[in-house]
Amino acid sequence: MGRSLHRQFPLAPRIHNPISGSMAGAALGSRASFNAERVRTSLGVPAAGEIQVSTPGPVAVAPRYQGHGIGTALMNATLDAARASGFPAAFLYGDPHYYPRFGFHDAKHLDVTTTEGDNFPEFMGLELIDDALAGGKLVESSLFDVDPVEVDAFDAGFPARLKRQRSSLT
Repeated sequence: MGRSLHRQFPLAPRIHNPISGSMAGAALGSRASFNAERVRTSLGVPAAGEIQVSTPGPVAVAPRYQGHGIGTALMNATLDAARASGFPAAFLYGDPHYYPRFGFHDAKHLDVTTTEGDNFPEFMGLELIDDALAGGKLVESSLFDVDPVEVDAFDAGFPARLKRQRSSLT
């Protein structure tokens, strides 16, 4: 992975099939800014301001290896790497029935919102350092910004599919 990509995705575990050597699965973990209203002083950081947090995912497992715990191992490895790197918390958007198994809960319980001030069950957080956060807003990496015109142009190269968009996840 190139150095600039490694800065954007510092946590990227992979699992290979030990017999064939083929890639069984991989995960990315990037960073985001967190505009903290209050940060617990036990972290040795200012009482308010911008800090870096982990945003794990996506996690991908080759279809023939799914259902064997590889995705779980990848997510755990990503979270372990985030803890080892000193990130105080991790945030993601995902299935609110799946991610609690890793300790994630609705970010509302941390008094955390999206940049727009929204909160909904699929926006989840996990403190990697106990009592690290006390309110604020997640500011996602610009790496994930998309241009809808570019997306449509890219999609034009594939067979037509019904597009479904939801204006809100609530």
